[in-house]
Parts: sequence; structure tokens; C-alpha cells
Amino acid sequence: MSEKTNLPAGSELLSRKDHHRARVDRIFDGLKDGTFNEEQVRKMLTGMLTIADLKGSQDNVMKMPNRSEFDKKVQKLVDEGVEFGFIIADIDHFKDFNDKYGHGVGDIVLALVGNSLKESLREGDFIARWGGEEIGILGFFKNEKELKEISERLRIKIAGIDHFTVSHEVIPGITVSLGAGIFKSGKFEDFFQKVDGKLYEAKKAGRNQVRIIESENV
Repeated sequence: MSEKTNLPAGSELLSRKDHHRARVDRIFDGLKDGTFNEEQVRKMLTGMLTIADLKGSQDNVMKMPNRSEFDKKVQKLVDEGVEFGFIIADIDHFKDFNDKYGHGVGDIVLALVGNSLKESLREGDFIARWGGEEIGILGFFKNEKELKEISERLRIKIAGIDHFTVSHEVIPGITVSLGAGIFKSGKFEDFFQKVDGKLYEAKKAGRNQVRIIESENV
């Protein structure tokens, strides 16, 4: 079943630098005119730094952990010596959304994909924005069959967004291609290259597809 999404123009998804700068200006204006004393200013700025530090681990557009947090999670799993699954999803034709409709719509596409993937994950799965239009997912799977089933479920969920509307303009639907595999041992960097190769296969085969590493090829 398709998902029809009506959204405002994507201003809330754009850069928040101006808001942050304006807040700092108000704080210092308050110090100058006596509205705030030095102790109040110190507490407010400390609070802003704490929030900024927390946001530093999050991607503000997709509302999920960023690449740095993903790398930490991977390293923890590798250090523990456990087997885990890795799925990389790439938004198909993402550049076309930016080029044709603008980066505001591109940000909306990222947000829609992020929300849809998060809604589809199992308890204990970890998701992060890998970079650009790529999303990384980590989880535990019994075998490649279960890994493929979960990957297909994620693909179908995104394909259900067959179009959405921004400021009365209908934007065509979204699909993702996915590469996946189960990491067992060795260097994760080498394993990543193999999963990335599977993603490339999915793209080359026509996009909106899943390709996984079979056990004998790991």
C-alpha cells in the first residue's frame, strides 16, 4: 500500500545555524542591558554547549546517530568478537531530487527515508546515517535468509512512499538499493568493501533491489 505524504516546504529541515547565532546574540544583549547577570549567562551558554555536544552524535536531518557513532558501535562489536549483520541502504537517484526540486526537498527525502527505516527496525537494531544518502544498519541475524528477509522488508517499506507533496508540487516516489552481509571475523574495512560491492550490484541490476553476501563468499 502506498504512502501519500503532505509536507510543508522543508525550511524546518534546513540549517539551524541562524537560530543558534540569534540565541547567542540575545544572551549577550541581555548581559549588556542588564536583563541577565554573568552567572545566568554562564548557565545558559553551558546549557547550549551541552545540547550541542549531544547533537554532535546525531544527524539533524535524519534524526538518527551519525557516522561517528556508527563507527564506535562497529568497533565495539568487533572488539567483543561477535557475529553481526550489516546492511547499507542507498537512496536511488537522490541527486535528481536535489537537482530538480532543490536541497530542501532533498532533506525531506532523507527525513522520510530515515523515519520509515526506523519504524521498520527490530528492537536492538542500530541505525545511523553513514554519509550523504547512505544509511548503515547493524543487527543480529540467525542466518543470511533472515538478513535478506529483513533487508527486503526495509526495501518494500521505502518503495511504499510512491509520491509525496511539497507546497502543492507532487514529488515522485522514493526507492533504496541495499547491500548486506554477516560479519564473522577479520577486518571490518575489508568486509565493508564486499557489502559495498553488493550495493553496487543492486544498483547495476536496476536499483530498488537487495543483494547479500553468501556465506561461502565472506
